Formats: sequence, C-alpha cells, structure tokens
Amino acid sequence: MLIGITHTVLSNKDDVIKLLKNEFEFKDGKTELTKWNAKPKDEKTELTKWNAKPKDENKSTSKLLLEMVKMNYKTKYVIEVETEEELYEYKQCTLFLLLAVDDALSARYESWMKDNRKKDNNQKESEKKIKVSEFTQKIDNDNKKNHKMMSMADFTVSTDNKPNDELYQEISEILGKPLRSLKEDYFMYLAEVTASRTNCMSRKVGCILVKDDYRVIATGYNGTPTNIGNCIDGRCDCCKGIKEEGRDNCICIHAEENVLLIAGREAEGCTLYCTTRYKDLEKVVELFEEANKKASEKANKAKEEAENKTKDKLEYTVNGEMSLIPHKPQTKRFELYPLKKQAAK
Repeated sequence: MLIGITHTVLSNKDDVIKLLKNEFEFKDGKTELTKWNAKPKDEKTELTKWNAKPKDENKSTSKLLLEMVKMNYKTKYVIEVETEEELYEYKQCTLFLLLAVDDALSARYESWMKDNRKKDNNQKESEKKIKVSEFTQKIDNDNKKNHKMMSMADFTVSTDNKPNDELYQEISEILGKPLRSLKEDYFMYLAEVTASRTNCMSRKVGCILVKDDYRVIATGYNGTPTNIGNCIDGRCDCCKGIKEEGRDNCICIHAEENVLLIAGREAEGCTLYCTTRYKDLEKVVELFEEANKKASEKANKAKEEAENKTKDKLEYTVNGEMSLIPHKPQTKRFELYPLKKQAAK
C-alpha cells in the first residue's frame, strides 16, 4: 500500500505523517527507495524472470517507487506528493491512495503568526497589517498551485489542533476501507455516470439494472422518449412550466421506467441501482407492489381455471418481494481525474 500526502500551505501535515509512521507502521517511501536501489538485484525479489528483464535506467522516481511498492505489496509506505506529474503516475496503481491534509484558515493563520513571532518579537501594528496581506497572498498562491491535487484526493483529513486519539480514529477509519471499490459503490457510480445523460430539465436521475450480481443488462435516465426532441431543448411543456395542471402531462420518462422498458422480462431477479431520492424510490416500490398484486390475482384466477379443467398440479410463482437499501459509500471517493496530456509531436 502506498499513501500519498498532499496538503494546503501551513496545514499540520507533519502530524499526520508522524502518526502513520508511529501508530500504523508506515515507512517513508523515498527513504526506502534509496535503500532499495542500493540492494543487489538478487536481494530485491525472488522472481528471476523479473531480474532477467532489461531495466530502463531513465525511469522516473515515481515509477521506481511503484515498482518497489508492487514487489513489496504487503508493506505500507507513505510519501509527500509534490507535483501533478507524480500524481498522474501514482493514480494508475490500485495500491495508491491520495490523502489530503487541510486545516481551518484560523488554525493556519495561527501557525503562520507563530512562525513570524519567532522571527521578530517587536512588530508594530502597521507591520502586522502588512503581514496579514502577506498571509492572504500566500494562501491564494497555494490555492492556485495545489487546487487540482487537493480536489483529486480520495480522502481529506483536517487536523485543526485535534488531539492525537481523535486524529488516530479518523485515519484508522480511512485505512479500514478497501482499496478496491465495493460492488455496491461501483454500481452506484455507474448509475451516477448514467445520470449525466439525462435530458430532462427538471431532475437528473440515472439507474442501472444488474443481474446475477455482476452483469449490467440495462441503463436508464430521465428524459423524453426516443425520436422526440430533448426536454432541455424545450420539447416538454410541463417541465417548462407552460402546463400547470400537474405532472400527468409530462412527456419525460423516469429513469426507472426507462431501464425496465429496455430490460423487459430480463429484469426479473435483478438489482436496481438508482440515484434518485429515497422517497421517490418508495413510490416506485408502491407501483411494483400494485403490479405484483394484479399479477398475483391474475395468476390465482388462471390457476383455478386450470384446476377445473385438469387434475395436474400447476404452480405459479410471482416475485413480489422488493426492498429498499439506502446506499452508504464504503470505499474511496470516485473522481474522473483528467488524463495526463500527451506532449505534442
């Protein structure tokens, strides 16, 4: 495992790194890499085939570090990520986790003032005002420099002068989450991506149907039917507010309806992952229960008619069970981070 640390200026990232090393047995990645490079090749790995491969002497430090991490995947390493170029390399590895360290602005200002008091104990009020402007300029420059890396973090920790036991508990919860995304998180993320295709101006909803716990058989999102202009282009008078007599005249189809229309009979036994609100899904369940009730009545009637005609026993099974499970993400935050720009040829 490899944890990369990015941080805002004047935040207390040293406490986080110290805690990772002392309490969670993390090793300094770049220090260990120096030791690793000094070892003879036959001590680095037992894989003779790997040793036989020609080595690229011009590899970047980040690539060499990842090689060491993958060969020692049970060892835990921590490093400071200093540039976006490094981050792009690390983000390709499943064993990597980016942790952002931030503090409240007041705590960062206090740290900055302590540093300045050490330099000069006899400051005048006018000088203090100048110093405040220097502080704000320092913060602005840091925001411009580190904004992208901070936004790409999987988790964020705010120290804010917290006691060690509280900070320990927070980091412990983060480390307890799996590096590989859980199935539920993965499918909900796909539903969120599907929602980005919504063409209804009233609400952005996406959902997917999953069969056998792994196979996506259909996707659906809010919007107008096929071959009709998009709602966001003004084709639905109800969503535009021209028709005020209710939602019954809305021509937009719900994401749940869309996905079930596409799947048809294959939807039986599937799990539906949807980004809509819990109350809206309760209405969907009511519709399903009503449909199943009618199906059950129809099946029972057909069964009685069949029993009157023949003595053969007929069984009718209607899947009327449905439950709502609110989604609580367990794995790291998903983010579609930009790919590294290729150099112009």
